[in-house]
Amino acid sequence: MALLALDFDGVLCDSVRETAISGWKAGAAIWPDMSDPLPPDELLDAYRLARPIIEVGQEAILVMRLLKDGHDPR
Repeated sequence: MALLALDFDGVLCDSVRETAISGWKAGAAIWPDMSDPLPPDELLDAYRLARPIIEVGQEAILVMRLLKDGHDPR
């Protein structure tokens, strides 16, 4: 029996930016101080460093909040 396993994220596509923006926009519905349409570039860069800790998509909301509050992404 042959097994074919694919990991698209980070190999064929890079969803970090889209995940960060989605987390930011969902956070805007909770916290008024995240009302800018897009996160600042420095938060996107920090999110890229923090991305490996995320196991499920909804954690992106909390990670974006923590990064906005100044937490170190490492």
